[in-house]
Amino acid sequence: MHLAIVIPSFFEGKNLKTITNSIENSLIREFKDCRIDFYVTDESLGLDRELYALKLQNKKNKIIILNCGERIGNQAAIIFALEELAKSKSKLDFVIVMDGDGEDNPRHVPILIKHLISNNLYLVLAKRGKRFTNLSFLFGKFAFNQIFRFLTGKKYETGNFSVFRFDWLKKMLDQGRFFESFAGEISSIETRKSTLTLDREPRLDGKTRTNYFGYLRWALIQLTPWSEFIRVRFFIYTLFSLLGLLIFLGAGFYLRVMTDLVTPNWVTIVSFGLALITLSNLSIFLISSLAHSTLVANRKIFKRIYK
Repeated sequence: MHLAIVIPSFFEGKNLKTITNSIENSLIREFKDCRIDFYVTDESLGLDRELYALKLQNKKNKIIILNCGERIGNQAAIIFALEELAKSKSKLDFVIVMDGDGEDNPRHVPILIKHLISNNLYLVLAKRGKRFTNLSFLFGKFAFNQIFRFLTGKKYETGNFSVFRFDWLKKMLDQGRFFESFAGEISSIETRKSTLTLDREPRLDGKTRTNYFGYLRWALIQLTPWSEFIRVRFFIYTLFSLLGLLIFLGAGFYLRVMTDLVTPNWVTIVSFGLALITLSNLSIFLISSLAHSTLVANRKIFKRIYK
């Protein structure tokens, strides 16, 4: 079995020594004939000395460090590694993606692989179970989950931690997938996939380096692959709210013009509320349509560049 493990790193070389050793021990224990290639994206731009020292110290498996050339963010760094991986001549069986902060438990890697193989799946995602984090992150995550559920009607319960077949990855890249968001893309793809609930571990190196602007950028990127779904959903909502608005406006007009009755106040209030709802639905529909058009155009460009 030949595996590639993709890990984005932003000054996490110290963590990766522990993570790679744990992964190697877990996989060798479960799969006797197992070859591992680590693809680590370096967003420190070569300043993380511990990361490059790890490459020299590790004699068991190959560690390939990919310098992105600029700080492009966690999601883009993963996609950058997947593109390089697909272009390589390696005959891989499976690809694992996980974070470099230690929250994704290395001992869970064999569990994900076994679930993928036994159920003949293309993709398995780790569903977040118990998690160690601070209150500000929990509040931000709660807000994002509520917005995501409002826009899509679905729960956002997965992240980067996943395993998939290498052949499937190449097909997705051929279609122009994974242009900007990795986690958002794999959660939106309709394929033979499954989720496994796995508890997270505490961070190995204290607090996260991502600021609030970074979290906002991450949230918008995750929603981009869902733009088509959101567009259709809010087009339907707009039609229903517009129909309700026309019915109440027609009723008010009939009472005022065709009868001597006074139009009840609640008809005016409900009509005003429906007008606001219709405008809100229409705004979300237009924004998601613009996002989807941009995504489709970018996928076409990416598809040409990739090929």
